[in-house]
Amino acid sequence: MKISYGQLRLLLTGDIERDIETDLLLDPSCDLTADIIKVPHHGSRTSSTEAFINRVGAGTAVISVGRRSPFGHPHAEIVNRWRNSGADVLTTGEKGTTTISTDGVDVEIHRFVP
Repeated sequence: MKISYGQLRLLLTGDIERDIETDLLLDPSCDLTADIIKVPHHGSRTSSTEAFINRVGAGTAVISVGRRSPFGHPHAEIVNRWRNSGADVLTTGEKGTTTISTDGVDVEIHRFVP
């Protein structure tokens, strides 16, 4: 789901993986650009391809994950892939709930743990 409000674009990806990312990349009518993204599939290795990350171009990437994921999420290579794209990576496992507020221009990001 993509939400556009004023100048802000937010992409909420749920648990999509590589195959869906590829389908979205191949669809010429699909605008994936976003300022903020909820990283697919908790930062697993089965998502966040380089092509997908480059198309999205997000400045902020939020990874929803537990403090101690039994699956090893988020994977370091995925965190690094988002960081290398220029995104500020925030994980709920480190800082708890992440809340994003906007008036369509300015964005405030609040973390449960400072």
